[in-house]
Amino acid sequence: MVFERINATGLHLKGLDLIRNFLMMELKPDEQERIFNDYWAKIEEKFSDEKGSEKIIQKFISVYLRIYKGANVKDDEIEIYKSFKDLRKDTFDDDSEKILKDMIKFARIYKIIIDKNALWQYDNENPKEKRILREKINLIDDLQFGTAYPFVMRLIDD
Repeated sequence: MVFERINATGLHLKGLDLIRNFLMMELKPDEQERIFNDYWAKIEEKFSDEKGSEKIIQKFISVYLRIYKGANVKDDEIEIYKSFKDLRKDTFDDDSEKILKDMIKFARIYKIIIDKNALWQYDNENPKEKRILREKINLIDDLQFGTAYPFVMRLIDD
């Protein structure tokens, strides 16, 4: 597919552009706009206050893939793209909206992990539990034990 390799100006696509275009290319124009605004833009917005937000989103996608595929994901743009395509096909019935809904959920959790000032809300919040959870998350982040992020994100999601 041409739009998997180059954009409208003829430039080769990289990383996030490949994934975003892949998610949108099979949708009708009005669906593209809705899906983009309801999901992709919200993921970008979640990390927009971070320095180097594009790299942070790329790292998030890499961590996100590891939630489902384990250590089999290589930190190479093309490999991440291929893994992402496989994940959408195999786990989300080739449905862009389904995978984006899941990504938003985990983007919120990832933001909590990487940003010590990030707030979160969940049902039946207990301030003491919330403080203890924040301390544990900060400890993992302070140790720079990034390989644990997919596991921690799964635990927080449960």
